[in-house]
Amino acid sequence: MNHLHRPEGLLDPVPAPAAPVQPRPRPLLRLHGADLLDGVARWGQMDTAVGQFRLHPVRLPRDLRILVQWMNDPVVSAFWELAGPAELTDRHVRAQLDGDGRSVPCIGLLDGTPMSYWEIYRADLDPIARH
Repeated sequence: MNHLHRPEGLLDPVPAPAAPVQPRPRPLLRLHGADLLDGVARWGQMDTAVGQFRLHPVRLPRDLRILVQWMNDPVVSAFWELAGPAELTDRHVRAQLDGDGRSVPCIGLLDGTPMSYWEIYRADLDPIARH
């Protein structure tokens, strides 16, 4: 039936429920130079109204200085609660980098300029999934 010319009051048929999507198993060890969340670094850029945005996985110690600066900003620290010495931020990020690949800390770049911090994670494996 052509939906552009369907009679008034006729509803589209209700689709059959889809089979539940099973998460693809992920290896628990990191591969040399690879992100286990589908290679965040290879996701590419997105054009936005204010420029090109992309995510760049955090690399320590290279990115630590800017992360510490951001985490010590009062507006940011109210949410992240990582204000303090560099060691605090380093421990937080390193736990993810040395973890099982469920989470990838990233820096958001707008036209190549670092502008935000992101933690890309497997929501299905996070405690929040229970809620």
